[in-house]
Amino acid sequence: MKPVIGVLCSAERIDIPGWGSLSHQAVFERYLLAASSCCDALPLLIGATGDLIRDAHLERMFERLDGIILPGAASNVDVALYGGTQPQAGSVDRTRDGIAMRIVREAVTSGRPVLGICRGMQEINVALGGTLYAALHAETGRFDHRANRMAPFEDRYRDAHAVELVRGGWLDEAARRLPPRREPFRVNSLHGQGIAALAGGLAADAYADDGTIEAISHVDAPVFGVQWHPEWHVPENPLNGMVWARFRRECEAFLARRLAVTRPGHERLEPTL
Repeated sequence: MKPVIGVLCSAERIDIPGWGSLSHQAVFERYLLAASSCCDALPLLIGATGDLIRDAHLERMFERLDGIILPGAASNVDVALYGGTQPQAGSVDRTRDGIAMRIVREAVTSGRPVLGICRGMQEINVALGGTLYAALHAETGRFDHRANRMAPFEDRYRDAHAVELVRGGWLDEAARRLPPRREPFRVNSLHGQGIAALAGGLAADAYADDGTIEAISHVDAPVFGVQWHPEWHVPENPLNGMVWARFRRECEAFLARRLAVTRPGHERLEPTL
């Protein structure tokens, strides 16, 4: 049986000729392809709709999921969620924000794996009490991590800068199993917001040269995130492969535990961190 991985959508308005501006649930196809090909899983869309925030629908959906991806998006996390004093930069998606907060907190309690990518990593931090820089490029000493919109689309997702792995972190431990290398790891990190204060219970696993946190993980739960986009160029980038390999292991272990509850005598597996 394949794991079922929920992928959170964004609520977006799309202009359709003859119909006007209509609300749609949207997610970049790359995330679905990565869940399927890198995790050998069945992706299931989670709609960013108000009813999932207000009632028990989301809890019932959780019962069917072996992992959740919080993907990147064009919108930014609402500054009000972390008490930010900077002006809101870019667009917001408050419905998605609300659902993402619930997903992260439920996952920490239940042990359900969550992978946050770009905006998704920021959601993990905010859900657990951390804060963000609303406009990272405006902070003294920080680089401009935003995408070059003048570049061809696929070129925007080429590796943008180096990252330093935190010694003893999960990425560092995984990287030690790779052949020795002299050059630093590089990632395609494209974002306007960035982590300011790291939430309690989270550890930083990688930093950019300007001190920006580029990867995080929960110290007790299989909840982790990266600021870059591992759904691109998986075979070429060893860090991307490590991210998906861990998420796949976590989801498969959760599925095994879920089946053990419904099938007496099924072997129980412990989380693989």
